[in-house]
Amino acid sequence: MPEIPDNRSEEPQPPNRLRRLRQRLKNRPGGDTISAQIGENVRNVVVGKNVIQIGALQIPLALALLMAVGLVVIAISVGVLAFGRYFAKPVRMTGQFNIAVADFGELDADGHVRATDNGHVLSTWVYTTLKDEYAKNPDLGKLGEVQIWQDNPDIPGKNVKFGVIKGDTPEAREQAATALAAKVGAHMVIYGNVNPAAPAGLALEFYITPDLRPETSAIIGRYLLGRPIPVPLAGPTGGLLSNIAIGDNLKTRTSALFYLTAGLTFDLLGRSQDALQIFKQAETSLTTWQAEDGKEILYFFIGREALFLDDDKAAEIAARQALAIKPDYARAQLLLGGVFYRRSQRLPPANRLLQPSALEIAITNYEQGVAQAEQSQDLLVQSIARLALALALRTAGQTEYLNKNFAPANAAFDKATAMIQAVLPVLEGSQQYRLLGQAYLALGAAYFQQADIYRELNDKTAQKTHFEQAQAAFASCMAQGAKAPLDQILHEDVIAKNCQPRQADVEKALQQLEGGGT
Repeated sequence: MPEIPDNRSEEPQPPNRLRRLRQRLKNRPGGDTISAQIGENVRNVVVGKNVIQIGALQIPLALALLMAVGLVVIAISVGVLAFGRYFAKPVRMTGQFNIAVADFGELDADGHVRATDNGHVLSTWVYTTLKDEYAKNPDLGKLGEVQIWQDNPDIPGKNVKFGVIKGDTPEAREQAATALAAKVGAHMVIYGNVNPAAPAGLALEFYITPDLRPETSAIIGRYLLGRPIPVPLAGPTGGLLSNIAIGDNLKTRTSALFYLTAGLTFDLLGRSQDALQIFKQAETSLTTWQAEDGKEILYFFIGREALFLDDDKAAEIAARQALAIKPDYARAQLLLGGVFYRRSQRLPPANRLLQPSALEIAITNYEQGVAQAEQSQDLLVQSIARLALALALRTAGQTEYLNKNFAPANAAFDKATAMIQAVLPVLEGSQQYRLLGQAYLALGAAYFQQADIYRELNDKTAQKTHFEQAQAAFASCMAQGAKAPLDQILHEDVIAKNCQPRQADVEKALQQLEGGGT
């Protein structure tokens, strides 16, 4: 989000009238001196002792002093209030699922995003429609509080102006949305840009933060909700609002956002069955939602919840539905890889390499997901795809190791660790500390398992090197906690349950190795 402009130089400054008046009284001679400067064409002005008369109005000098004091107090109060607004700590959202609706921008002739009245009207319409959808569905009250904010003066306590999510590229707008979400505690930021070139259309986007369950890695980041939505921009904004109200395209897309946010709220609470039910309800209820208008996102969410519920058949069907709509959809490709990876995990190691190998199919799908993410230039999805591929390669290495195939096991581990190492700078630069913790956890686990291969090969030097690399990776995992002190999942699930105990295992193994044990 753009920084708040520095308008402090334009704030009202306390006048010096009292000081000047006091100085005049202090320096006046002993006698009464009455002076006045009368402007041209001014009539009926009387200046006398302790009184000022202008026309029929007489103002005693004491009252004039009181009026001057009042002006000073008012000016100081205005300045203090403005000062407080400028430096006040931003109020954060407090719902169980928080949605920030930014003003929509409009592209100028050079393709730069600018704020307009039309954009604000569109944003207000989406905000109001979302609120109305929740009001019409009181059964969703069991979700807990879903909080929706927009630049609306009627929202109590809100002291942050969202403005427009600016940026000439999707990546730049994602960074601005990330900053806004972190500032106000939003789980989702809805934004978009209108291209006024005929036919005028609104590209509706949203961003999901990492502040959800550990399994949500694949869903975080930016989304484009289908094709641009035709919007009428001609005429005054009041006319625009009335035209929007009967626009089926925008209404359908906003209703889709309602179902997506409701399902994500259930997901956030760990209630995958309820989330899946909401997403399926969207599929049947929104009969005017065309496949090309972002429906691949819905099928991705359906497949993801089904996979959480161990229904990998339903998950596979949904992933393929999403890919049928958008063949280069990296998230759906990763979901399909996850289906086959889950199937491979159910098999004993001796059967994982039998053809057709679910593990090999998973790796192929993950590789395709990496390529699709690279094509879309989505760095965050690229990182998530590479992490998923690295985990599958680590499992392949572990499978080969358990089957005493040490050479292919080492090759798979080397690929996995190299891929994770390449992801770390991107995650560090984007301040994705939970994902960084998970990446270091996977890296440490790979080094730790690889060290056991060298134990089997009786190569104590290489074994020690990999123990030390694992030790450094687990330490880096734990170090992410200080960078994200409020991330409960990072601290409890990633660090406390995984990195810390594995670090202790590595230290014990190193002590045994250095003490002559095996």
